[in-house]
Amino acid sequence: MDAVKASLIATSGVDQVIYIDKDAAYAEFRELFPDSPEMLASVKPADLPASFRVVTTAPLPIGTVDNWSSIPGVDSTTLNPCQPQEVPPTK
Repeated sequence: MDAVKASLIATSGVDQVIYIDKDAAYAEFRELFPDSPEMLASVKPADLPASFRVVTTAPLPIGTVDNWSSIPGVDSTTLNPCQPQEVPPTK
């Protein structure tokens, strides 16, 4: 996990890397689907992956996010070019 975080933060343009553990992912999941009790009942924290949220200072060059999938320990990458949100405090 530390090696993945170090690789991500070493990327030019990356401002912050936040680790999201399974419990935090589950809390976000519950916030996203508050009106879906059946879905909430069917998912447990262990069902969700831990992940990293990467905050950038500007858009990254094309292919950067795809290249992160080659970092040992990274299963997949997803780009979410949404408006910046308040970043949760790091642990």
